[in-house]
Amino acid sequence: MAFAKTLLALALVLLLGRAWLQLCGLSVRENDTPVWGQRLETLAVSWLLGCVWLGWLVHMSVLLLGRVPVAIWWLALSVLVLALSRAWRQLLTFATGFISTQWRWPVLTRGEWLALFPLAILLLQIAQSFVTSISTSLGWDGLLLWGLKAKAIYLSSHSASDALWQYLNADVLNYSHRDYPLTFPASEAWVFVWCGGVNEQMLKLIVPLFWTALLVILSVRLCAVLPPVVALLCVCLLTGAPLLDYLAHTGYADVPLLAFAGSAAAFAAESLRRESVRAEWLALLLAAGGATVKKEGLIFAALLVAGWLFVRLARRRWPDTRRLLWQTLVAAALVIGPYWLFLWRYRLPSIDFLPLGALTPAHLGRLSAVGYYALTQMMSAQVFGYGWFVIAGLALWCWRAWRNPAAALLLWLCASYLGFSVGVFVLSSWPDYFAHVTTALPRLLAHALPVAVLLVGHLWAARFESEVEAAGAA
Repeated sequence: MAFAKTLLALALVLLLGRAWLQLCGLSVRENDTPVWGQRLETLAVSWLLGCVWLGWLVHMSVLLLGRVPVAIWWLALSVLVLALSRAWRQLLTFATGFISTQWRWPVLTRGEWLALFPLAILLLQIAQSFVTSISTSLGWDGLLLWGLKAKAIYLSSHSASDALWQYLNADVLNYSHRDYPLTFPASEAWVFVWCGGVNEQMLKLIVPLFWTALLVILSVRLCAVLPPVVALLCVCLLTGAPLLDYLAHTGYADVPLLAFAGSAAAFAAESLRRESVRAEWLALLLAAGGATVKKEGLIFAALLVAGWLFVRLARRRWPDTRRLLWQTLVAAALVIGPYWLFLWRYRLPSIDFLPLGALTPAHLGRLSAVGYYALTQMMSAQVFGYGWFVIAGLALWCWRAWRNPAAALLLWLCASYLGFSVGVFVLSSWPDYFAHVTTALPRLLAHALPVAVLLVGHLWAARFESEVEAAGAA
């Protein structure tokens, strides 16, 4: 029974996100994407936006009320009523058309038959993440860091209305990073609400859903610029990383951040490829959503927007630059704003890093050791497989395509985030800073891997296009 309730809760999150897509006019079909790709991508984006909506409500509730009353969860469902009242005719037309459709076995081309092999690998990896997660512990972060927040949110809606307030004001619980965002634990608390109690076993289905969403969005976006077999092989570089395979079936929030960051980068590159306003909004909303999952997401979003604006300015697209700037301000104010105000109100300390003003020359001496460790981790087959080797080789092979705007943005984003991942440990406040490095740096490096996969895909596509143009000119 608990499993059925959990499936209902997760399905409702997806429907909430789909409702917001409908209300915001972001569910427009694209001509260069197959229908099956559009539907899968819509489901994946809906899941991510549904989680952002729950996190936004929790942040606003804690900010204004100091707790999360039961009414907040019912308020979350109100968006479904709004979407149904506006789009019930479209839903009825879709349902009748779906039922009356005569389904036939598709006729596949040679390239599509070849694509079935990497597709099977991706499906097996997704299935493995779900199966393995059920029999695996949520991990330290999942149980204590995010689990405590989820339980406090749930209890503040039920038996102990001051549970979340006590948690946020308990200095003895500093080890659980009370300053971290509440979007991820909000989705866990949503499952508790629908299960009728704390059930940590059912939480194990959440992270594999984020992993699935990431793989779906990357596959569909790359299939829009590359032959399916090449696109899916690029995405398989992610599933070949042992660290990501481990994170995909634990309770760590790195995979949810990966899903938001990788999806935002994919839509940002898509907007540069064909000037899509819809892709711009999705990229900004997902990047802002990532900033409410983990603090690293805020750095990722800032780097993404900075590189995006630079590419726009370099191409002398002044109207597009102004539009992107105000879109960024709107997305940041609406999505990230409640979390910033939440931090300002509760004055929660950050325990892992020193303020920038505390930087000394002695701290800078850490860079060489941290940089060397980062290189050894990226080259380790036990951590990332051979993903970074393959990505570096393909990037060098496609060096003539570096002027492609999407590739330029992705290169900046990947390189700058890797630089941030190394440089941030200069300010580590741990007594043994290198213990902090070995604990957290590999997961930070993993955040850049989906961007690197997208980079290789767009470079490869640009190389194909240049070769076709050269052959045509000859």
